[in-house]
Amino acid sequence: MKKIFTLISMALVAMNMNAQDVYDAVVDGKLAPEFAAVAGEDGGVANNASKGRSVITITKGQATCTAVGGTTPAKDETIGGDALQIVPGAALEGMENTYEVAWIGAWNDINWGIKTQEDINFSYVTGTGIPYVQMLCVQNSKDGELIENSYSTDYFYYKPDGSWGMPMSGLYYTLKATATGAFKVKVALDKGVHDTYVVNTSTMKAERVLASGYIDGVNDGEGKKKLLAYDEVEAMNEEMGEDYQYVIGNGEAFWGWLFFDAQEGETYWLFQKDAQIGFGGFEFYEGMTADELNGVKPKPYIYTTRFSTYEDEETGIRTTWNGEKAVGNGKFAATDEEGAPFSDFFQNDGTAMRTSYCLLPEDVLAHSEKSQALTIAFWVRAQEDAVSSNYLMTPLFTAYAAAPSSYGNTWPMMACQYRGGLQVSCSGWSNYTDEQNVAGENTYYNGDTDWLADHKWHYYTAVFEDENAKVFFDGVLKNEWNNDGVTNTQKGLFTGGAYLKYVCLGGNQVWDWNDNDAPFDFARLLIQNSSMTPDMIKAQMTTDFPGWEDYLNEEPDAVEDISVTPQNENDALYNTAGQQVDDDYQGIVIKNGKKYLKR
Repeated sequence: MKKIFTLISMALVAMNMNAQDVYDAVVDGKLAPEFAAVAGEDGGVANNASKGRSVITITKGQATCTAVGGTTPAKDETIGGDALQIVPGAALEGMENTYEVAWIGAWNDINWGIKTQEDINFSYVTGTGIPYVQMLCVQNSKDGELIENSYSTDYFYYKPDGSWGMPMSGLYYTLKATATGAFKVKVALDKGVHDTYVVNTSTMKAERVLASGYIDGVNDGEGKKKLLAYDEVEAMNEEMGEDYQYVIGNGEAFWGWLFFDAQEGETYWLFQKDAQIGFGGFEFYEGMTADELNGVKPKPYIYTTRFSTYEDEETGIRTTWNGEKAVGNGKFAATDEEGAPFSDFFQNDGTAMRTSYCLLPEDVLAHSEKSQALTIAFWVRAQEDAVSSNYLMTPLFTAYAAAPSSYGNTWPMMACQYRGGLQVSCSGWSNYTDEQNVAGENTYYNGDTDWLADHKWHYYTAVFEDENAKVFFDGVLKNEWNNDGVTNTQKGLFTGGAYLKYVCLGGNQVWDWNDNDAPFDFARLLIQNSSMTPDMIKAQMTTDFPGWEDYLNEEPDAVEDISVTPQNENDALYNTAGQQVDDDYQGIVIKNGKKYLKR
């Protein structure tokens, strides 16, 4: 759905408009005092020019902006016609007829002025100077012949990865805040395919920027310039392709606003690669993001893997698609068995403790601070030789701050037990207790109630929300806890989840607890920063394994080598103690005198 910018602006006023953090570069048709002090109310040659720059500093509330106007060499008609008055220095290696700039005889003036786009009542300040990383001196030629004593300038421009450094001259604006938040900057961009950058000086890399405003030639139904929301501008830019990802306005003239996130104390430069950017002012919003200012819902984080591998053509080494790694005796396995639910899976080894598991990318739990929600889900089956008594306390999934050392595992940590329990300790110990369980007590599914005893594939899901956690087996709720955030510190999972970098599936037991690693197979892992409902879980199960219901409901074979007689022989179900149980009972049951494995 398209966002209407005027509605967004009205919402901003209601949300967090702080007048101290708003600056207009043009006030009542005149330059703001900071610019007027340098160039006069209507603009003109800067009177503070020094070393080829005019610097104007503006502070409003928590935000500071510095406007830097630059200059270019002046033309000198007496030297080679239209050549610039520059003198070559040393020749540049590998560049024909190109030299360092030894010195410049004369510079153009540095000017500040006002321009107004009347039909949209959009005024802004203009400055001078093309931002460049390095200036070069190039000998001119005519008809293929070099012209003696005739030189012009060429430039190296900024690259988005920062590998060439920051501009040394030209027109740019720096913005900095004493708090974390988002900037909204009013700009005017000339026609042409000119990259527009916001660069964090700490990394020298171009940051993500949203744009909203007017694009020349894009009109509404009345023939007037149409006010475009960020997604409409973004859609036009996407049509141009990835090579033009830093071009705003589809290469046409643009008047509008740029939005970008800013970290406390960091300095950001705003400039165009090879053009001059108009500046109308800025706003700073503490504690907000560029997305929030534009009504953008953050894209959900979703990590999935099928545990499939590919062979690197150069090394011949088989590598997983999504960065997971087999540790110890765990391995990525495949089957060509006809009708098998999953052809690729991770097969763990359950013969030792804290030895074998699948190590996941370190950022998979680091995306829930805003969403305050997390889902971990996967298919799992006990291997044919796995015996329940050997994995009664085994966790399916664990995470720690760092890899285990000779001192054991580290804080913080979390664990999802195969039997249906949870632990989270990202800001203090957080064992999920009977008192916090909505049923009044925890139900553990092991031993006689082992939910994996039939050696079939089953779907495990753990869902964490602000003050609630749930565990599902095959889409059916098995345990649920309500946590107030005081007696149980589950919330630490969302604020401290970024510290859980050593994330393991199938082993790496909790500290020195003496349980073997999970002797299980795992398929189709899903981790996302949102909560899944039972319907969503079953829909995912169907996507992964369309025939899962028939597969799981198929009556298991009788276990003939165990003779246990129930109190009576009818259609009722009994456990191994001869006690009648209901249809929801999971584990080994007796029906009509025969023993079955029932999930």
